[in-house]
Amino acid sequence: MRTIKSKTALPGISKAEVYSSPARKTSELNESSVGYQKLDPAKYGHVIDCQLSDEELAMANDPNVKPFGHISDSAAYVRKIRKASRP
Repeated sequence: MRTIKSKTALPGISKAEVYSSPARKTSELNESSVGYQKLDPAKYGHVIDCQLSDEELAMANDPNVKPFGHISDSAAYVRKIRKASRP
């Protein structure tokens, strides 16, 4: 609850006004106002079957491989990709 004490802050108010805004929980902030049905992953999910080449399989199992390890400035990298993908 907030109280406005200064008459100069909002012209036309002769005395302090008290107002309150509804408190919202953090979990409610990202909820959509449109209702939707959540699907059951066991029923509607599926396994993506993708055959990897021998080189890709070796890289996937190598703990020393770091994807995007060559990128030092991620912001510049994203700007470069966005600029390149513009029509």
